Amino acid sequence: PNDVLGAEAVIFPGVGAAANVMGSLRRSGLDTAIRQVISRGSPFLAVCIGMQVLFSSTEEDGGQKCLGIVRGQVRRLPLRPKVPHIGWNQVEQRLGHPIFDGIEDEENFYFVHSYYVKPGSGRGVAGITEYGVPILSVLARDNLVATQFHPERSGAPGLRMYQNFLRMAGVMQKTRTLEQKTIGYQERAAQLVDRYEGRPENLYSILCDIQSECRFLPEDAVKEVARRMGLPLMQVYRVAAFYSEFCLEPSRKI
Repeated sequence: PNDVLGAEAVIFPGVGAAANVMGSLRRSGLDTAIRQVISRGSPFLAVCIGMQVLFSSTEEDGGQKCLGIVRGQVRRLPLRPKVPHIGWNQVEQRLGHPIFDGIEDEENFYFVHSYYVKPGSGRGVAGITEYGVPILSVLARDNLVATQFHPERSGAPGLRMYQNFLRMAGVMQKTRTLEQKTIGYQERAAQLVDRYEGRPENLYSILCDIQSECRFLPEDAVKEVARRMGLPLMQVYRVAAFYSEFCLEPSRKI
């Protein structure tokens, strides 16, 4: 549960049947963690059975109480065309939503299921698929997105949907921000070395200034200091490790 609670975004995969899934969630405490993650507004993507157990209850396995995060029931598919519903089918987009960016309306996705969601309201109904009855194939409301089909088995459109979710979650933007910070650390280190004229006796002061600005010693900044001062990298790290006031980058061990 702690890993889920600490995540910036969560993908809840769709494997298994309702009784086993709900039993496993309750035993592990993940049922509570999922409710907390969604209620606090963290980006959350659920797939197939992961989508179904978000609702109030299901007819599967003799009837099961589910997470109750979204109002609605999960029902058995009609016998015709055939059960289970396996293969490609179209998704009619009912909402303009970022999860569909770059994906054509009525695009085909891959389904494997015997039960479908009957939502308690029309809120968040983003995609519908016909298979004897109208199937809620995409739910999108607030921070929550859920699909009845398997994006990971749906080729390019499915991969694009995962990409859209990550973009919505800000993960890609944060990655770019980290890359920009790396460049910023190197540039600032170079400026400080120049300010202190690159003298070895000023190494302590340079490291102090870097830490004052960054709150720790970024590895990229330390490497830039060593390069510009012509010092062995480990010598710079030994100086940093010698003085207790320095906080090295968490991933760096001497």
